[in-house]
Amino acid sequence: MNQSKISVRYAKALFLLAKEKNALDEVYLNLKIVGKVVSESHELKSVLKNATILQSEKKELLNSVFADFNDIVKDFLNLLVDNDRQDYILNILRNFSFFYRKEKNLIHLTITTVEKISKILTDNIIKIFSEAYNSQIELEEKLDESIIGGIIFKIDNNELNMSVANQLSEIKNSLRSEVYKKKV
Repeated sequence: MNQSKISVRYAKALFLLAKEKNALDEVYLNLKIVGKVVSESHELKSVLKNATILQSEKKELLNSVFADFNDIVKDFLNLLVDNDRQDYILNILRNFSFFYRKEKNLIHLTITTVEKISKILTDNIIKIFSEAYNSQIELEEKLDESIIGGIIFKIDNNELNMSVANQLSEIKNSLRSEVYKKKV
């Protein structure tokens, strides 16, 4: 069975369990933190992938790192270790987020700017996207100096790039096109 099918099955099972136990929102918030910690901690990733480390030690580590989390999340992480599926964790979390957002009619909007934008502007952007997609908006703000200026909106796999860096790149590419090459 391929990794995608495995990840979807685990995510779906976790989603249904959390929904049944009326803990969907808490599990979702816990899993967002788990995903952030796992993706940013190279040490944790290497321990989870290391076949020489005992499962009991991996479970002990996960239980200590995520001690204050919902029991469903802790039991699920232990299950992944027991079934040697800890390598799938980020894919499972991504699929769980998909199921959660679909259930809650929630869209994840990422706004990338050079510096933090005002609360008023953020609220207006959320209102515009909320009305356009007829959904609630889950906002993530990112700062990136490499875009020079402007703003980038990203919803799922759709991106509207209105950054200065992108505009300069488009100008550069158009100048390289056949239209501006000197005919000899």
